[in-house]
Amino acid sequence: MLIYHPAFDAYHCTLRIVALLVNCKRLDVEKARILDFYLAFPSAMQSMRLPAELASVRAMLRQMDNVYRDPVSPKRTFSEMRHVQLAALGCLAAADIIDGSKLPSGIVERTNKPLPSKLEAAIANFMADENEVLQLLATKVAEMPTAGPNGLNDRSGL
Repeated sequence: MLIYHPAFDAYHCTLRIVALLVNCKRLDVEKARILDFYLAFPSAMQSMRLPAELASVRAMLRQMDNVYRDPVSPKRTFSEMRHVQLAALGCLAAADIIDGSKLPSGIVERTNKPLPSKLEAAIANFMADENEVLQLLATKVAEMPTAGPNGLNDRSGL
């Protein structure tokens, strides 16, 4: 049986990444991948160790529900999403939506090129639907360092 999930859809992944880049103009690839994972599986953030200053969002996270099924093993699902996420980043670089010259250095940075109108409309719709999660990820969570003992890699367990 074939089951669709947007986490493994490269086109949906490009949409999620561009939506993140609306608020974060520059991310490292690993952080972009982690934020994308949580955008695809918002309820999985409940198991993330958040810093004390974000303790107030716990109540919001408990009320989140994933439209699609949650991953059985978040770490394995995150690993399986890698090829889709890297393909999406390559597609965005080829379209000059992100700076392709910085991608080999592990940097995802939005260019000044305007988005196609259909993509811009799709992102606006997505952002309206996922506003709470997107704002949390693109502002509070994105501010965390990626590496280190209390970095995003460590706190997420991914």
